[in-house]
Amino acid sequence: MKLTSLTITELIKSDSKLTFLVGAGCSVDSPSRQPAGRAMMDAMIEYTCPESDQDKIRNIKDLRFEGLVEKIRDALDNDLKIIDYYGQCDKPNLQHFFLADMIRKGNYVMTTNFDFLIEHALLELGVSKEDIITIITRNDFEKYSNPDELVEQKKLTLYKIHGSTENIITGESTKDTLVATIQAFGSNKEGLNVFQIEPFKKPLFDNISKGRSLVVMGYSGSDDFDVVPTLKVLKNIKNVIWFNFVYDDEGKTKVYEIDDSTIEITEDLDKTTQILAEVQRMKNSEHVYRIDANLSRIIKEIIEIKPDLSAKEFSLSPIEWLESEINRPHLIDKLTIAFEIFRDFNMYDDALRCQEEILEWARKENNKNWISTAINNIGVIFMDKGQYSEALNKYNEAIAINEELCQQNKLAASYSNIAAIHHFRNEYEEALEKYEYGMELYEKIGDLEGLVVNSISIARIHYERGAYQKSLELLEKALNICDQLGDLNKKTTVFSDIGRVNESLSKYSEALQYYDKSLKLAEQLGHMRQISNIYNNMGLIFYRKSNYNKALKYYYLSLEIDEKLGHLPSKAVSLCNIADIHSAHGNFSKALELLKEALKIQEKAGIIMEKANIMGSIGNILYNQAKYDDALKKFNEALEVYEKVDSLTNKAQALKNIGAVHKIKGDYQKALKYYTEALEIHERLGEVARKANCLYLIGSIYLNQKRYNEAFNIYTESLEIAERLGDLELQAKNMNALGLVYKSIGNNGKALQSYQNAMEIFENLDQEQNIGVTLSNIGAIYKEQGNMDTALETFEKSLMILNKYNDLLQKSFTLDFIGELYFIKGEINKSLKYYNEAIKLKQEIGLPQKMIASLANLGNLFRRRLKDYSQALVYFEKAFQIAEETEDLMSKAIILSNKAFVYEDQEDYTKAIKLHLEALEIDEELNNFQGIDSKAFNIAVNYRSLEIFDKAIEYYQKSFNAAKKIGDLESQANTLWHIGNTYQSWEKYSDAIIALEKAQQLYKAVQDKVGVDNCLYKIGEIYDHNEEYQKALDAFKKALDFATEINDLPNIGYYQYTIGRLYFSMQKYKEAIVPLKKSIEIRQNLDDSEGLGACFWRLGNCYANIGDFQASFVSFQKSLEYYKKAQRKDAVARSMVDLGKALEKSGDQKYANQKYKIAMQMYEELGNIEEAEKCRKLSK
Repeated sequence: MKLTSLTITELIKSDSKLTFLVGAGCSVDSPSRQPAGRAMMDAMIEYTCPESDQDKIRNIKDLRFEGLVEKIRDALDNDLKIIDYYGQCDKPNLQHFFLADMIRKGNYVMTTNFDFLIEHALLELGVSKEDIITIITRNDFEKYSNPDELVEQKKLTLYKIHGSTENIITGESTKDTLVATIQAFGSNKEGLNVFQIEPFKKPLFDNISKGRSLVVMGYSGSDDFDVVPTLKVLKNIKNVIWFNFVYDDEGKTKVYEIDDSTIEITEDLDKTTQILAEVQRMKNSEHVYRIDANLSRIIKEIIEIKPDLSAKEFSLSPIEWLESEINRPHLIDKLTIAFEIFRDFNMYDDALRCQEEILEWARKENNKNWISTAINNIGVIFMDKGQYSEALNKYNEAIAINEELCQQNKLAASYSNIAAIHHFRNEYEEALEKYEYGMELYEKIGDLEGLVVNSISIARIHYERGAYQKSLELLEKALNICDQLGDLNKKTTVFSDIGRVNESLSKYSEALQYYDKSLKLAEQLGHMRQISNIYNNMGLIFYRKSNYNKALKYYYLSLEIDEKLGHLPSKAVSLCNIADIHSAHGNFSKALELLKEALKIQEKAGIIMEKANIMGSIGNILYNQAKYDDALKKFNEALEVYEKVDSLTNKAQALKNIGAVHKIKGDYQKALKYYTEALEIHERLGEVARKANCLYLIGSIYLNQKRYNEAFNIYTESLEIAERLGDLELQAKNMNALGLVYKSIGNNGKALQSYQNAMEIFENLDQEQNIGVTLSNIGAIYKEQGNMDTALETFEKSLMILNKYNDLLQKSFTLDFIGELYFIKGEINKSLKYYNEAIKLKQEIGLPQKMIASLANLGNLFRRRLKDYSQALVYFEKAFQIAEETEDLMSKAIILSNKAFVYEDQEDYTKAIKLHLEALEIDEELNNFQGIDSKAFNIAVNYRSLEIFDKAIEYYQKSFNAAKKIGDLESQANTLWHIGNTYQSWEKYSDAIIALEKAQQLYKAVQDKVGVDNCLYKIGEIYDHNEEYQKALDAFKKALDFATEINDLPNIGYYQYTIGRLYFSMQKYKEAIVPLKKSIEIRQNLDDSEGLGACFWRLGNCYANIGDFQASFVSFQKSLEYYKKAQRKDAVARSMVDLGKALEKSGDQKYANQKYKIAMQMYEELGNIEEAEKCRKLSK
């Protein structure tokens, strides 16, 4: 704020276009002697309030004249005789004549005063009544909204924006409209502007101030209840000139200009300057001036006429008028007025005391009407204080009395109050029952306002429960009632609510249409806070569509309004939304900075729920940064708040956030516990949409636990709910998830179909970024199917979309996918290129943690493909350093294991074990059971390689226990299979069988038929080794059944051969022939020469043992043919020996000797002297 050299005459030139806004201070000077607002209020308080409360009420800083009038009117003064007091004075002072002269000169005057003194001044100056138009009623404001036209018609206008008891120019009584105006302005506790209270005045205000200087006179800093909010939203004003009354100004006038520097120090300024700083912040005028001077002196100096002022002063005091016109109030009336005032200003103890005194009197008098009123009002106080159980008790007590008295208006209010409590506590069924009964009562008594409020409330319950169509039906009903009432404020709210429902249905274009309708009304009403909220809602739609630039545009528009208004809680919401954009881009540090700023605002404002919400958002950022313990702390802090305020829906969200941390740490059982607790809340509250979302999360746990059947069922249930609700986005998410399930069980065809279904929905929703992510999933399927070219093409399409939206983080993940694809194809240079691009991108967006995975990919490329172990260790070491610097313990453990694999590959098992143990120690510290499972398993593998079987078993058991803890059945089965193998190597065959049979049962549970098959094979192998042929036979027959079920032809052929071999070992030669022939049939189709050689060799021996030598010779000949084709010279020699033996048995010794000699020669060529010597001895 700076002192200027401007003068009054420079600011208020004769040729300036001026609009005056006039307050009560202009009527104080003689001879008018109207009491200032505070003096009048003091008299009203003295006459109508309990003596013991009068000082306390006088000291309420924000108590407004109109608000006090409303309270007295409701209790004592239906005819508004208090306002008639102002009509008793007909003696205008110099300021009134100045203003009348300004009107004559073509300027405009608006006043909030109830007196007729400007009109009297006009008449005394000789202006004919026919030339004066006083605008008071709604009809007047609508008819005469363009003052310029009236000036052209030589009409002089006066706009009485708070109404008047009478139009003294026309003689028309306007008290009816004044009653409505007083009620509207008296109820204004939210700092609403004139247009929000009475929208029909907006066109006049726009026209009367556009391009003009607005001169504000007769207001103090306390007169801001609707004037200041109105000044903030008036646009295109040239100057705002505020006269700040200084009684003893020593004849000097000081003109200050309010500038940007004033805004920065508003807290240290007086009330008037704070108001003007807020007006200046809106930038709706070129200049804002504060003039410090005695206005009475100024007017004397600048007035250009010399009116004849009345020598007789107005002398009727307010208290004399009240005593003569309003019946002396009863104690109950006084207590009621005091109660209403105390409640308005959150002075709950005083309000409660007043109602308890009324109740005491009413019970003495047995006045049931007042008993029910007092009890209901006590309930209202308890509700205001958040003591909901006590409030419910009081409301129910009042209802019982009102039902007896048949007072339907009171009953409707009490039922609606009860409903509001149940609604707040998420007790939806009870809330709906009470709201609907309240609706019935409001319909009976024709209370449209009650109907619209309850319709909106019921619609919100249906929305929160996911019954979107019901919500829309009720909002349409509310919309019709708003039209009947002409209530644009509520209509704005209804449009916004309809937009929100459509948004939840993923009908974004419809949502935007309704938000736009709401926005237009809010702009018409000048409701800046509502405009800010709508901008945030519109931004959220574009955020969901991944159109971050457009979302950011709306969020910043909202933020700009919040800053102009100085409304910090709304600013905090906008900051949180902007933080979401930065988080989506991976700019977590900026997101955290914004969230911390928002948190400070909400802490200062004491808005505990919003503070908890922000803590949850901070937790999400920390989660994305892999700071899981810190995230968990924030989520638990938020949970404590939600439990404290009994906000069940928010509690459920906090539980899901906590579950997510346990999930990422691999503690699936704990995650499932939290998700299930959240699900129970949603089911109890009937929140169908949130239930569907929670089921989706639970499905992800089952998927990670490899419980594919349960995952499939849960995702399907979530999908069905989403389809029923019409929630397209959740449908697509579930389809993506089902794709993952199908992919996990090897059904890539169905996985691909699911992903494509999801993509179709995302395309309809215009969610290109989600399309990009889904394309990555589809690319992964093509990669699994070995369709590398199509996979590459799909990944590249994904990259194009992600580039468009500058989604650098997801782009880096896709680059990793492409790098992996080239790794599989063996195109190492290309693989290196993409992995390095991913690393570079992650560096660019400042996400060192995300680089860890890419560096590990490079390390594995050098380890597995190039066998360049030293270079692999270089990359693993880089990844390890980042993990240490970012305190990412989980990644640190993973990299330690990767380093261990390098030493495993080089058979340095001792060093590998050491590194795996370090990794295991970290996972145990983190309670990362998934990590414990894998690290303990790796240690066991190395001990087994060293043939330290007891240690191998110990760590396999640790791995199994961790897998059991997280419910990972597949991992448990795999570990048991390895335990069985280890016991087999250790020659502890009975322990091996036990482990393998347990593994078999688990594989059955997860429908892993290959796993079952492998277990049966191993069991059969052990029994075979121990010569327990019948048990081996049983195992291999079961294995054959599983192989047949999945049409695994190679294994079917193998098991048929093995069954034949076992029958042979049991000397059941005839039984052996059938499976051997079946094996031959399959292996011929597979062109398996070596397998066919084995089958014919075994078949030849069977025939020889049953004496069918001709068949035996044919079989051995076939065996020799196939073994030769397979280049198995050792097997050819063996078959030659057995052929010789068969010939010898048939009596053809000569031919047999030839075969022995050929076999002997072959063994000699192979260097197998022992077998050659055996052949020599066989030859006779």
